[in-house]
Amino acid sequence: WGAQLEAGAFPTSYIPTTSATVTRAADEASITGTNFSDWFNQTEGTFVAEADSFGDVSTNIRYQVAASNAAATDRVNVFLYNGKWGGSVRVGGVDQCDLLQASSYTAGVVAKTALAYKTNDFACSVNGNTPITDASGAIPTVDLLFIGYVNGWNHINGHIRRLTYYPARLSNALLQTLTA
Repeated sequence: WGAQLEAGAFPTSYIPTTSATVTRAADEASITGTNFSDWFNQTEGTFVAEADSFGDVSTNIRYQVAASNAAATDRVNVFLYNGKWGGSVRVGGVDQCDLLQASSYTAGVVAKTALAYKTNDFACSVNGNTPITDASGAIPTVDLLFIGYVNGWNHINGHIRRLTYYPARLSNALLQTLTA
């Protein structure tokens, strides 16, 4: 039971308090176990994220989504970094691809980012731009999905409007269409 009153443009999740003001912890959503493994394809796939962020992106990565292992050493990510939206794939702590689009980041402005991956076949498109590609790299084995952060850090500090997963490596032309 309870009620919450906020002075803001939109409602947020419940913040339990007693007699003192409390600072909100970041909301963290994840999918694990068979809730994840029943639908995730370990050999190829495509993530499409539509999101904004208000965070400092000059030195911090802001994650929209990451299929990962618990240690976050193996993962497939869609993120914002250094003023650019993009995606990467990491195996054993080593980047297999790091695809940052040249399109600029503006705080609070929604961007559509698509990352497609398959062994030796990676592509990323942002806001309908021609996909950037990488033709060399392995695919990690992952067992959970982080939404809006990775392993307790680098929260998006924004909003995820839509997140779509395809269990196949979609074509570059389709990545461009889906993000336009």
